Amino acid sequence: MLPSQLLAPIVTYALLTAGLVGVVFAYRTTLVLLRRSAANSWPRSQPKAEPLLVQRAHDAHKNCVETFPLFLVASLVVASNGSVLTDWGWCISWLVGIRILQSAIHVAGTQPILVFIRGLLYVGQLLGLALISVAGVVA
Repeated sequence: MLPSQLLAPIVTYALLTAGLVGVVFAYRTTLVLLRRSAANSWPRSQPKAEPLLVQRAHDAHKNCVETFPLFLVASLVVASNGSVLTDWGWCISWLVGIRILQSAIHVAGTQPILVFIRGLLYVGQLLGLALISVAGVVA
C-alpha cells in the first residue's frame, strides 16, 4: 500500500488530468445536446475548430497524460524505500503543484512569456522526476 503522503498527490494528478479532458468533453457534449454538432464532428485526423480555451485544455490534458507514467514511477520509487520516502517524499507534492501551475498557464494563453514559463515548469518537473528516480536507484 502506498503511504498517504504519496497517494494524495497521485490522486490529485489523476484528477487534474481528468478535469482537463472534462472541459473538452463538456464543451463537445453541450454542442451535441444542443444539436449544433454531430457526435462524430471531432475525428482525430481533422478535428473541428474549437474555442482556444478548449484547445488549450485539450493540449494541457495531453501533457498530463504524457508525464503521468514518469510521475507514477517516481512515486513508486519513493514509496519502495523508506529513506528515499523520508528524504524525497515532499518533492512528489511539489511536482504536483508545478504540474497544476503548468496546466493553468497552458489554459490561460499562448503569449510568449506564458509559453516560456510553461517550458521552465516542464523542465523543472522532468529534473525533479529524474532526481527522485536516481535517488531511489542509488539508495
